[in-house]
Amino acid sequence: MAATIKDIAKKIGVTHTTVSLVLNRKNTPVRISKATIDKVLEAAKELNYTPNSAARQLAGVSSKLIGAIIDSKAPTMYYDFLSGIERGLASNGYRFMIGQSHGEWERVRAYIDDFHARGIEGVVCVSYDYDFGTTAQQIAEQFGDFKNLIFLGEPKIETNNYCCVMADIENATYQAVTYLFKNKRKNIGIILTSHKLPLLKRLNGYKRAVSDNQKKMDEELILWTENPEKEDVYLNIDKLKPLVLEFIKKKKVDALICCNDCLAAMSITILRENGIRVPNDIAVIGYDNTELSKYTYPTLTTIDQRSDEMAKHAVNILMKMINKETILDEERKKIIQPKLIIRNSA
Repeated sequence: MAATIKDIAKKIGVTHTTVSLVLNRKNTPVRISKATIDKVLEAAKELNYTPNSAARQLAGVSSKLIGAIIDSKAPTMYYDFLSGIERGLASNGYRFMIGQSHGEWERVRAYIDDFHARGIEGVVCVSYDYDFGTTAQQIAEQFGDFKNLIFLGEPKIETNNYCCVMADIENATYQAVTYLFKNKRKNIGIILTSHKLPLLKRLNGYKRAVSDNQKKMDEELILWTENPEKEDVYLNIDKLKPLVLEFIKKKKVDALICCNDCLAAMSITILRENGIRVPNDIAVIGYDNTELSKYTYPTLTTIDQRSDEMAKHAVNILMKMINKETILDEERKKIIQPKLIIRNSA
C-alpha cells in the first residue's frame, strides 16, 4: 500500500499539516525549521512516498507537469528540441511527460485524456504534419481544452489562437541553394522523402532560389524517394543507390540538397563507392546538423535549425502562460532563422 502524508507524520512525530506544507512547498506564515523540513523529506524518501496527483489537483496544488506529444517518425531534430525543453523545464522546477502517437489519432486522444487526468499544466505538441484522416477542426477541438499549449511547427488548425515556434524551413533551403549557385554549381538537385508539409516548404525554398538566380526550373531535378507502399526507401541504401545514380547521371547533377543528414550521408557513401568525388564532382548539403554530420567523409555541410533556441522560446512562453503573464503578438508565432553550417562536403 502506498505511503500517505499521515504515515510520514506518524513516523517523525509531527502533524500531517506540517508534512503537507513541506511537501507541497506552500507559502505559509507558519515557520517550519530546517531540521523539520529535512526530517519530512528524509521520511518521504524512506517510505517511497509518491504524491497523489488527483488529490493534489483537488487541493489546488500545481502538478508541476508538462506534457508533450510527438510522432514516432518525426525527424531527429524534433527529439533534440524536446530534450532542450526538458532541460529548460527542469530549471523551472517542472517535469516532462512525453507520448508518441505512432501515426495513430487514437493514441493522441488517449494521451490528451491522460494529460487531463494528471493535471498537466501545459502541452508541447510537436506538429509533424499530423495527418490521421481527421480535419483541422477536430484537432483544434481536442487540444482546445488546454489553455497552455504551444506547437513546434505551424499546426493544421483553422484558428490563430495558439502559440507556436518554428524554423524558417523555406528560407533555410533558399540560403543553401543560393550558396551552391555562388560556388559555381549549375545543376542542383534536391532529394525529398515525402510530401509532408515541412518538406514542401523546403521545396518552395529550392524553387525560389532557382528562380532568383535566373535559372529555369526543371522538375526533373527533384527526386522523391517515397513509394506507394509508404516504405522509407532512403533508409535502405541498396534501394536508394539506383535512384541516386540514375538521378545524377540523367541530369548531370553537380550538387545535391538532401532533406536530412542521414540521407545526405548515404548519398555521399553511394557517390564515393562509384568513383564520384565529393565535393569536387558533386557537392552535398544535408539538413538538421545532427552528430552524424561531423563524422561523414568528407564532413557534411548542413543546416542547423537551432533547436536549442526554439526550446528556450517554448519554455519561456509556457512559463508566461502558466504564470498568466502577457504574451506579445510577436511571441505567439516565433520564427527562428536556421544557420548554414559549412563543412567539407560543399
